[in-house]
Amino acid sequence: MPPTNPIDADLTVKDGYSLALKWFEIHADQRMKLIQYYLSAAGICVTGAAVSIQNKLSIVASAFCILIVVFGIVFKAFDRRTCQLIKVGENALTKTCELLVSQ
Repeated sequence: MPPTNPIDADLTVKDGYSLALKWFEIHADQRMKLIQYYLSAAGICVTGAAVSIQNKLSIVASAFCILIVVFGIVFKAFDRRTCQLIKVGENALTKTCELLVSQ
């Protein structure tokens, strides 16, 4: 009788390696995109602050500075979680590579 739940199906080590590699690729790519978004947002805030300072709008410049700090805190929280997910993929890849070598 075939398993009705895909989780019950027997996976080979190569399947496990493929899944772990895909997991790692997805989350590594997510981290790179997150960094790109952060750098874009930071650049916009720095530019806004610089223009505000040139136009002697100190309150607006302060708001941009506060905004970049908030972006930094949010980025760090997302980055911490993404690093944890990448580490899961690394650990799975390490274990499946060991199993592939030992076969």
